[in-house]
Amino acid sequence: MVVNNGRLVIEQFYPMNLLQKLSLMKENVEDWRELVESVMVDWNYDGAVPEPAIVDLPGKNELVSGEYDIPEDAGTIRVKITDLLSSHWKWRSTMAKRTTSGLDLNFTFYEHLRLST
Repeated sequence: MVVNNGRLVIEQFYPMNLLQKLSLMKENVEDWRELVESVMVDWNYDGAVPEPAIVDLPGKNELVSGEYDIPEDAGTIRVKITDLLSSHWKWRSTMAKRTTSGLDLNFTFYEHLRLST
């Protein structure tokens, strides 16, 4: 995940358990968004209860956007990606601060919940 021109951009997402289940290699996936069921973004995560302002849940034959405008009042950002197996992958920014060149963010992966199938 990166910040580019005030937008949160998910550049890639290739969950190995999903690729293995589908017998795919990431090189054979045309677009990482094909592997994603939904993306939720909480711009001001308090560490307790997520309150996503973005719920990117596309319809049938559509893909998630993967790019989201960051609001001016963003604080600690939490991103939750649900893959096609309904496994949840979560990241949160360790620091969000505005600089003269934009927003400085570092994301840390912190949880993977794999549902039994």
